[in-house]
Amino acid sequence: PIAHPKPLTPLESPGGKWGFTDNKGNLVVNPVYEGARGFSEGIGAIKRGGLWAYVDEEMNLITDFEFRWVDHFEHGLAEVRLSPIHSDYDGHFAYINSIGEIIWVSPHFGE
Repeated sequence: PIAHPKPLTPLESPGGKWGFTDNKGNLVVNPVYEGARGFSEGIGAIKRGGLWAYVDEEMNLITDFEFRWVDHFEHGLAEVRLSPIHSDYDGHFAYINSIGEIIWVSPHFGE
């Protein structure tokens, strides 16, 4: 685990990679990710290999890198777009809970 003051803020490096700074502006997570999303409800998101994963405030993975698109958490849920990892549901939107479980999948592609 990483010891740092909260909250973490995404920061894009001049090379286009993303990391995180603490509330004092100190770099605490090196910019090694293709993308990063800010934290909401204690959960942020990082992108690697073209796919997104959710992390906690210590940068521990909550999910694998398995989503084409991610949104922030609100009321314990986040909207995601599923990837080929989800076989028949690739491209479908879904909702996950704060421990990474898929709780609802749109029955239609892209909706």
